Amino acid sequence: MARRLFAILLASAIAGCSGGGGGLLPGSRSSVQSTGSIHISLTLGAPSTAKAIARGRNYISYSTRGLSMQIATHGQTISSGTIKTLDVSPGNANCVTSGNQRQCGWTIANLAPGWIDMQLSLWDTAPANGTTPAGTLLSQSTVVTEKIDSGASVYPSFTTIAPIVSGAQLSLQPATMAYGSSNSTTLYIALLDPQRNIIIDDGTGSTLDKTLTVSST
Repeated sequence: MARRLFAILLASAIAGCSGGGGGLLPGSRSSVQSTGSIHISLTLGAPSTAKAIARGRNYISYSTRGLSMQIATHGQTISSGTIKTLDVSPGNANCVTSGNQRQCGWTIANLAPGWIDMQLSLWDTAPANGTTPAGTLLSQSTVVTEKIDSGASVYPSFTTIAPIVSGAQLSLQPATMAYGSSNSTTLYIALLDPQRNIIIDDGTGSTLDKTLTVSST
């Protein structure tokens, strides 16, 4: 089964960033396959200064090494569906490295026509033998519904891929103040994913910045 690889703009959301980022192709259809199939592409950008800033509503951590897709007949519980997996670790044949990015493509073929529900999950370890990765979940999409037509390909649009928040990093700017006077300092709060990548960072005007007034005598 041939894989088609598509470059994606970081604007899609599952997050691009300094540190991690990527995106997914917008939803579209084209009658180019002999069976109903799904195509997904994502870009993993190398971190700069170890940051991974979520932009929009999608977050893709640079630490992502494996994908899993839960596929169920529309209306059924998503957990009752079939699980598909993909290895997107560095050097894997499913991805092409270009500069400081990995561009990965995934085709899920031979799908029966009809409406289906899908949920995409991103993990910090690669899958083994087609099973869900045994590592830690980094981010996960909401359930997306698509119609599979015979002889057509579907490029699902994941509008929300939420990060798993496992901690926070705090910093003060300025970090020191003159003794004996009242001063104002800003507390910056950066949320971290399970691999300690920064999800929200003050460098982009995070709404989580808090200002504290400290008096010293």
